[in-house]
Amino acid sequence: MIRLRPIEATYHDADLLVRWRNSESARAAFFNSDVVTPDTHFQFMRNRKAHDLVWIAETLQGEPVGMVGLRVDVIHRVAEHRSLYVDEQARHLGYGREIEALVLSYAFDTLRLECVWADVLASNEAGRRFYEVVGWKETATDVHGAQTVVIEMHRQEWEGGR
Repeated sequence: MIRLRPIEATYHDADLLVRWRNSESARAAFFNSDVVTPDTHFQFMRNRKAHDLVWIAETLQGEPVGMVGLRVDVIHRVAEHRSLYVDEQARHLGYGREIEALVLSYAFDTLRLECVWADVLASNEAGRRFYEVVGWKETATDVHGAQTVVIEMHRQEWEGGR
């Protein structure tokens, strides 16, 4: 089992983010493949808005296994799903599904949103398979002038799939 805790402006979280975000697999899956530094993390923490939610996923023993984020639009009751990442050493252990369940529960059950969406690189086959398995639907392709796929999860699908 895991829990989500808010990311913090600490060197510990900066080190985690830098290690995860700069891994070859992560850089290949993110739209921005630039190398990040601890300074990048602290700048993000200073500049992020209240609706930019980012969590570290950790085991109940406090071992970090991944991260996930939401950018919430409370007026339209939607959110952009952002930056799901599972540590390479923690993959294939079910943590990705647990992270998804927790973040979607927060979006639909706590925030009462109607839809969560995300852009996924069309070339990110593993990510696309994962999202399909956990119930997301592909709704558009080649948006924003890039080779992307838009995926969505609606409240009704979430409630019906549990």
